[in-house]
Amino acid sequence: MELRNRISLSKVRLEYAKEALEDSQDALKRERYRNSANRSYYAVFYAMRAVLAFDELDKKNTAE
Repeated sequence: MELRNRISLSKVRLEYAKEALEDSQDALKRERYRNSANRSYYAVFYAMRAVLAFDELDKKNTAE
């Protein structure tokens, strides 16, 4: 994948991470702890996928 495409994909995934983190913070304010933990998990997940896409290490599944 070309560098500019990897950068674009990374930016999109980082936006997903930011949104999930905001959702987590909102849930925490409402004392919805399981929901907050879930959204926190996905914030980290999306952030790491952003890094992996940039480094061309991202795979759709482990069989690839």
